[in-house]
Amino acid sequence: MRYGVLLFLLSIVCAPLVTAQNVSVVVRVLADEGPLANAEVIDRSSGARALTRSSGDVLVRVNNRSRLSLRVRQLGFAYQDIALRASDLLGGGRDTVIVRLERVAFAMPAVATVASSQCPRLDQEHAQLGYYALTQLREGAERYATFSEAYPFRVLLERRTSMQFTGYAWPSRRVSRERVLAEEWGEPYSHGNVMFRDQRGFAVPVLSVRALGDPEFWAHHCITAAFIEGEPDNRRVRLEFVPSPSVRDTDWAGSAVIDSATSVLQRLDFQLLVRQRGGPRRLEGYTTFRSPSPLISIPDSTAAIWWYHRPDIDEPWGPPNMVQVIRVEKVQYRKQTPPSAAAR
Repeated sequence: MRYGVLLFLLSIVCAPLVTAQNVSVVVRVLADEGPLANAEVIDRSSGARALTRSSGDVLVRVNNRSRLSLRVRQLGFAYQDIALRASDLLGGGRDTVIVRLERVAFAMPAVATVASSQCPRLDQEHAQLGYYALTQLREGAERYATFSEAYPFRVLLERRTSMQFTGYAWPSRRVSRERVLAEEWGEPYSHGNVMFRDQRGFAVPVLSVRALGDPEFWAHHCITAAFIEGEPDNRRVRLEFVPSPSVRDTDWAGSAVIDSATSVLQRLDFQLLVRQRGGPRRLEGYTTFRSPSPLISIPDSTAAIWWYHRPDIDEPWGPPNMVQVIRVEKVQYRKQTPPSAAAR
């Protein structure tokens, strides 16, 4: 199995968002609880992105003859659009612009959440929650590139694999350790190519949040349910999805669980719906997440179970042929270290 780690990462940056060379301005992002670290500031004209430090600050530059349009957003908060001109700043020099973000409720306007018109229509409550959850997933996927550029990192992984096939008296077990760069985590979604042949047989890149943020994924999948679960002090939003009725190739079904207080991904369950000959007949598993920095979520452990044989009447599936557990042992930042989770 090729391992593609599931990612739902927000972004942080220490370099300034540069759009010109004339006037500097500090954008300070606040919420009721204080400064917002990892809030994303986007130049809407150029697409340049930067994220706030633990102080809630990020430096941008404004051309003294032009107007700068910014969007400020953070998971779980309503975004704000602001416009800056050099003439608006005191003395035409460095100044501070305060932006306050407000938390959003789960009830959001019902809109189409998928590109496929074949999907069953959800009721009002499920559609609103589905839109909220999908927005958070897409936003997190967009932010991963900014985060990895600002704070390049690698992870140390421990992979434990146990295999048992017909004709072998004892299962085969092995433990390996690997290093993976941030930019190598999470492969993009490729419709019709979820399971493919390689030099070792068959490969299946595990479903990643990078894929869940891809509009192409939702052009071939339907949201079947979105609801709130858990105890009053630990509410979660669960988003369930399956391939759309027109999909005839092997593809993913599953559910994403998002913390209702922080809008950060907590767990991703996945199941491979096999619709081709050869290769594994069934695969299912899950990934849990950790937060090393405020509102940043990275995989903590992934477990996947494979069956290569077909079910029979007497024993529908039986024991799996392969069990694999991948655990993050350590995250190593190669240049700068982002704010710690204690900086919330």
